[in-house]
Parts: sequence; structure tokens; C-alpha cells
Amino acid sequence: MSRKNFLIFGTAGLFLICAVIFLTSLYQTTRAEILRMQTETQRLELETAELKKYFAKAGNAEKFFELNEENFISVREFLPATFEQEKFTDSIYRAANKNNISISALQIEEPLQLEVSENFAGNFFKQSIRVQFAAEYVQLLNFLREVLDGKRFATLGKISISAEDEILNCDAEFFIYTAKLVTNIE
Repeated sequence: MSRKNFLIFGTAGLFLICAVIFLTSLYQTTRAEILRMQTETQRLELETAELKKYFAKAGNAEKFFELNEENFISVREFLPATFEQEKFTDSIYRAANKNNISISALQIEEPLQLEVSENFAGNFFKQSIRVQFAAEYVQLLNFLREVLDGKRFATLGKISISAEDEILNCDAEFFIYTAKLVTNIE
């Protein structure tokens, strides 16, 4: 093997090793951020469960909201009585546009009723919204933060990511929630 061929293959091998190290570190950083977001989602779900327990003790949740109207205007935006998918999907598209992300597909699934305490005066539902998009790493993080930190209570269910050069192809499942309160409780 000539010295020239050795240098070419050696350089190519070194470049390949550097590329693998870079992509591995990018994957690990992305995975760590996703795990952090999932942990935050779990924390918010626990807080929601605590809120459900509080309302179960309080009795009629509708009366509770009426007595504390001023304090709960933002709560109604955070956990509305109807799904208002259009508002949430608009926020997804706004976040994507702001972060220069191209959404290739958006699918809204049928709502599912959540199990809550039999003493609670209300029905909770969640709805899945799947979004497929392509983004760079920083764009992905900023997009997820903006969607999850918005006015609407939303959680990140699952996300799958595949890399093509510096572009991450993502399939994310968000959940939005609603609370329909029962008003005829004794």
C-alpha cells in the first residue's frame, strides 16, 4: 500500500470516527433533553392528579370555580372544557414557523376518557395529536419547549427521532386535556 493511499484511507477513517463521535454526542444530548421533558411531563401529570384529589374532597368543582372565578381564568385556558384542537394545532404551527421547522403531517386522534376518582364531579379527557416534522437539534428543542410551555396543558407522549446528516426527522405525539365539569352534584 502506497503512502498516498495510506494517507487517504487514514484521513477517511479519522473523519468517519469524528463523525461517529459527533453524532453520538448529538444523540446523547438530544436524548437527555427529551428525558428531561418527559420527567417534567410526569411531574405535571402528578400535579394534575393532586388537583383531581383536591376537587374530589371539595365536592362540586363547578361551585369551586364560580367562587374563585378571577383566580381561574388562566386555568380555563390551561385546561378548557372543550378540546379546542384548532387553537392547539395553531400553536404548533406558530412554534414550527417561529423555529423554521417544516411540518410534514399532523394527525388528531379521537379523545379518550381518563379514569378519575368516583367522588370527583367531572370528566377528564385526553386527545392525541401526532406531528411529523424535520428540524435541526436546537430547532427541535426550542419547538418542544414552546409547545409544552404554552398556555394549553399539553404533554409529550412519545417521540421518535432519526438523523439524516444534521437534520432530525421527528414523529412526536402530544396529548391535550380537557375537563368537563358536572353541575348537578348534590
